[in-house]
Amino acid sequence: MEFLYELKLWTYNKPEIYFLFRKLFLKENGLEFGKLTRIVIEGFPRSANTYSVVVVEEFLKNKVHIAHHLHNPCQIICGLKNNISCYLLIRKPVDAISSYVIRNNVSVRYGLKDYIRFYDTLINYKERLHVIEFEKLINNPRLIVDDLIITQGDIIKKDLGREVDNEEIFTQIEEISVKNFSKLSEKEVARPSEGRQKLKQRVIDEIYSKKYEFLLERANALYKAFTKK
Repeated sequence: MEFLYELKLWTYNKPEIYFLFRKLFLKENGLEFGKLTRIVIEGFPRSANTYSVVVVEEFLKNKVHIAHHLHNPCQIICGLKNNISCYLLIRKPVDAISSYVIRNNVSVRYGLKDYIRFYDTLINYKERLHVIEFEKLINNPRLIVDDLIITQGDIIKKDLGREVDNEEIFTQIEEISVKNFSKLSEKEVARPSEGRQKLKQRVIDEIYSKKYEFLLERANALYKAFTKK
């Protein structure tokens, strides 16, 4: 299993190889970048990926293809090469990695390496990206919509007075989780969970341990570079 994870990281800056691999060995699910893609929304897992896509789809005039949820920088690299608006989601390393470790049952070391490789692959593209911070998006869901009105005004409803109801969004996210996993799993669902928070604390303590100090510093440095903090 560790080999497969390392192979995944190796593909992060190799779009041609990654998409060929998906086509030959994985089931394509319609989330991949393609000729009809109008928007790319990608981020490290547990960084409001589902949340942001649900919000954007609420404001689309008509259904358009959004490339999302592969959690691979190749999506964004392809988007930029084709002059498509690309939205990079980013969350504080400790929060994103701890959720990822619990959800995917991977080691803390791999979670840190994955976070670092994901954002380090995109660091040279950051000036061309629309960077959306997790905390800001959750507090102001209109953030990504208002930006899309500027960049993609022809496909977004200019409903400037409409607010986004977080409870409504979370309900839709729960419905997506049930559809994908046949039941509502607090471990899987992409919204806040009290039960998962208790598990997270143990992982967070491990992330802050001495043996991961160097990797955490690198992850935090990348977060600051993208958020200019």
